[in-house]
Amino acid sequence: MDFADKRILLTQNSLAEIAGSEVVTLEIASYLLGQGARPTVYTYDFDQPMQGHFEGRGITVVTQRNNDLHTGDFDFVWVHHQVLPPNLIRELGDRSQQSRPAFIFNHMSPFDSLPLERPYLWGLEDLVAATTLFVSEETRLALSALYAGQQSFDLFPNPAPPEFADAGYVPAPGLRNVLITSNHIPAELSRARELLAARGIKTVHLGSSGDRLTVLTPAILGEFDLVVTIGKTVQYGLTMGVPVYVYDIHGGPGYLCGSNIAQAAAVNFSGRDCPRARSPESLVDDIMSGYAQAVLYQQSRRAEFVQAYSLDAVLPRVFEQAVPREIDADDRYVRYLETAECLAAQLIRSTRVEGRALKLYRQALDDVLNSRAYGVGQKIATPVRKARRVVQALRRS
Repeated sequence: MDFADKRILLTQNSLAEIAGSEVVTLEIASYLLGQGARPTVYTYDFDQPMQGHFEGRGITVVTQRNNDLHTGDFDFVWVHHQVLPPNLIRELGDRSQQSRPAFIFNHMSPFDSLPLERPYLWGLEDLVAATTLFVSEETRLALSALYAGQQSFDLFPNPAPPEFADAGYVPAPGLRNVLITSNHIPAELSRARELLAARGIKTVHLGSSGDRLTVLTPAILGEFDLVVTIGKTVQYGLTMGVPVYVYDIHGGPGYLCGSNIAQAAAVNFSGRDCPRARSPESLVDDIMSGYAQAVLYQQSRRAEFVQAYSLDAVLPRVFEQAVPREIDADDRYVRYLETAECLAAQLIRSTRVEGRALKLYRQALDDVLNSRAYGVGQKIATPVRKARRVVQALRRS
């Protein structure tokens, strides 16, 4: 598909943390911009660190407070979390609209505990969606019963930007450097890092509690011989040619191979297909003994992986198949959508404000606990407390 001059709106409830759908939105917008399209991103909440990544790539982002977006401004609307700007909602009931965009809805989780990833606005997708997408077969099975519309359904399996496939990565003959990407690293994997270090293997942990937190790029991934991960980073490794070991908080099958990859893909490489915790020693032995075979498997299937999981192979097909729907929304339903969207926006913003305040509080507390003054005070106070306990004991005797 030729994206040149196509006007495309992408929506997302929050663009602040480096997380799943935030990164997907960034990667799609970046790819479209590089293809000559005119992407615009709409969100309820825009803050660092993701703000810097969007601004650094020259991507236009507007928020609920500063937008003047209309149906006629776009050829396509890509929707996460059922987020739509107010004017687009109002114009769903405007029968004088001569043309409407094709609406594409993307869902990235099967869980009830993540309601914003579900079709929580009654009837919206059934009414307007040209296509509803699911990140995996697991998600499709969990959500498809919630629809009754005429839209098409398809998988959008978290594809990787084409820069990963084009990086020219050459696997190492031996295992020396291991990347672990996780925002919730299990204790056994943390211990496995120590055991790997004892064998001369260097590890780096990217994630919210890791050595650093950043958007993963081909340049970073190319520094490593192996990535231990779940979710989207798997597609990065598969398309780039970096061997992947699937393991994290849910467990995981370990190295991907012909006998487990279909089952692993069905749950978005989350590890839920193999929900077992392994000992640190077992993880290290498996990582070390299986590396050479993993390299061979990765290289033999890499062309297939690029076709299945590279954004430039997957995204154009989605847009080509998205045909605008005839939309007939009555005034009462439009008012319902306006109210529900307003409520969702307020919830997201208030949650983000509370989260930022808590983060600042924790940082301030850490600064105090790590300060020299606190350390000196503890050294002074400790013998005083001990003396007080001795005196109290003497008084009781």
